[in-house]
Amino acid sequence: MTLDTQTMRRFAELDPARELDPAPDGQLLARTLARPQGFRPTPLRAVRSHARLFASATATALIVAIVAIVAVALLAAPGGPASGPGGLNLAAQAYAQTSVTSDEILYTLATATSERPAPSGTLKREEGSIEEWHRGRETHRLERYGSETALDHVIDADGVMRQISDDGAYRIIRPSDNEDAANVIAEQQSGFVEQFRRNYEQGRLDPAGDVRFAGRPARRYVVSPQPSTDPAINRPPQPEQTFYIHRETGEPLGYTSTLDANLSDGEGKAFPANMQYELIVRTIKQLPPTQENLAKLHGFSLPRRRDADGCIRGPVTNARNSDTAVKSDCGGTPGAALPG
Repeated sequence: MTLDTQTMRRFAELDPARELDPAPDGQLLARTLARPQGFRPTPLRAVRSHARLFASATATALIVAIVAIVAVALLAAPGGPASGPGGLNLAAQAYAQTSVTSDEILYTLATATSERPAPSGTLKREEGSIEEWHRGRETHRLERYGSETALDHVIDADGVMRQISDDGAYRIIRPSDNEDAANVIAEQQSGFVEQFRRNYEQGRLDPAGDVRFAGRPARRYVVSPQPSTDPAINRPPQPEQTFYIHRETGEPLGYTSTLDANLSDGEGKAFPANMQYELIVRTIKQLPPTQENLAKLHGFSLPRRRDADGCIRGPVTNARNSDTAVKSDCGGTPGAALPG
């Protein structure tokens, strides 16, 4: 989507400072971008991330909306080296393209690749796909890795996550369960697009030259490190993260993340490891709130199944082990999909 002249004019008209500074310095603009959350483990069994707080007051929401529009207007630096079609900074154009109304559903399909060394020195590589449906805090996320591993999450507006794994096991996770649960729910409620938009708004994306990403012409935007609020606190290693924007269309293409850390070898020892993660966006769509699209937002893609004993298991709650789930109606076909 290329922003037309009318849209650009609307951005300019909404800028309260246009009379005082009609030609803002392009260097100011390059500081209005943002970063994704930390390394996301696959599948969901390891849950580490950072929760976010959201302003809900009407006045605050109005201020945020005005600031976002003004930021886009400020980033329109015609002819500058960071400009895309229509003279709009590429990151600003990507921000504009990923905007949705309160009723629309934002759908993304991406492929993901992760690499990390094993204690033996061999390289462990995982490839998969991630589908996400987002509307406000409502989220449906489907992860697939290889031919056998899949994880399906549906999160309601209150932050309660329901999860089905490829074997049909059913789990309910609440933010009140523990800190890890609250963190992973907050991360998945945001998703790739929201992470990009938040980092853009925080001014943490720095242009870092032109490259090719996933076979397409791209501009790199490196995420500036999150400043420490207390130097006395020993922070865990932070990943080096980069977003990629299409140089010709301003579309978000994906991001990469690299993290150097010490991993456990499972025997009480640690070894240094370089972990790499790459996410390539294949599709981004704004969907109308039709009955069909709402069903995809609110419903599972994977079916619940009977366990290896042919039993129906109740949901696992409060971070309990899966083996503690209540069993009922045993005697069915092991692995058979349940109706509904």
